[in-house]
Amino acid sequence: MSNLRIYVHIPFCVSRCPYCDFVSFAIRDEELYQKYVGAVCREAEIRKEEFRGMRVISIYFGGGTPSIFPAYLLENLLDCITKNFPHIHRHSEITIEVNPATVERENFAVYKKAGFNRVSIGVQSLDDAVLRFLGRIHSAKNALDSLEEAVKFFENVSADLIWGVMDDSDKRILSDLSEFVKMGVSHLSTYLLTLEEEVPLYKRWIGGEFKLPEEEVLEKWYYLISDFLESKGFIHYEISNFARKGKFSVHNWGYWIRDPYLGLGVAAHSFNIEKNRRCENYRELRKYFSAVNEGKYPFEMSENLDENEAIFEKVWLSLRTNSGISEELLSEIAGKEKVKELIWSGLLKRRGKRIIVHPGKWFQQEAIIKALT
Repeated sequence: MSNLRIYVHIPFCVSRCPYCDFVSFAIRDEELYQKYVGAVCREAEIRKEEFRGMRVISIYFGGGTPSIFPAYLLENLLDCITKNFPHIHRHSEITIEVNPATVERENFAVYKKAGFNRVSIGVQSLDDAVLRFLGRIHSAKNALDSLEEAVKFFENVSADLIWGVMDDSDKRILSDLSEFVKMGVSHLSTYLLTLEEEVPLYKRWIGGEFKLPEEEVLEKWYYLISDFLESKGFIHYEISNFARKGKFSVHNWGYWIRDPYLGLGVAAHSFNIEKNRRCENYRELRKYFSAVNEGKYPFEMSENLDENEAIFEKVWLSLRTNSGISEELLSEIAGKEKVKELIWSGLLKRRGKRIIVHPGKWFQQEAIIKALT
């Protein structure tokens, strides 16, 4: 039986962060939330045949801000998904993303009772100055309170860190990491601040309002983060992700190994490995509601990857992880001599019968992929 991951996009926020390019809407309207939950449930009913017979090993509520929803709506949404996809692995990972500004301390107990067994907290920083720069609506105290309460109810708590911001420093990064470790989180996603052209913070940066750190400084911080967390017992299992043993993100791992996944909701992506097909749902609420109400697939885009695209994706995604790709397959794709050359130069490394990016060269992954493909 094939494994399936299900992602549910909750596209609502209190306000949009100026660095965020995800599809989200700054709307507070419980009637609209109810309508949205009904639409996602209808999409689940429409699309269940596409993935019939697969075993669900993870469900992930992301956003946006899932914790903006009243708890009863989250519970209703999770119930309708499990009814439409009843083959749920008994150890499946069921995650909810929360924002420290929109989650009350008592909500963690409610989430646990509803069926969630993992929480991902969008902390980003434990420094109020950094949070203000990023346009976050929570404070460091809000974040610490959320972390403290989350670990009481969940054995698997993940937190996000954004680094490489204006005026960043070794001290700020290590201070945040130390506090995360102290609080007892089991998983950390550490993201370098990247600004897409359409986001407000990019326009301020390109306009000269602030400067971002130089490349060599960013590389130093990347390995500072890795060395520190590994010294505390975390495994650097993917370019931006660290976890205690047994606490890897089951859901995100599926993306990196190209397992099938179903995305429900506005702008959600899906991947059907059997057809090598990737699709994206409508990015507008009106179009999404209209399609599912008519019993149609709410696709804005659907494409079948050609062989070259699939190969590139396989190499790129596999080499993001510490398990890498089989040497036989990589040699077939890139050529034995090219693989040997990159191993000799120290960019790649053999691990058994697999090839990984050398742990000391992960920051150069993009250049390594280009050399291979």
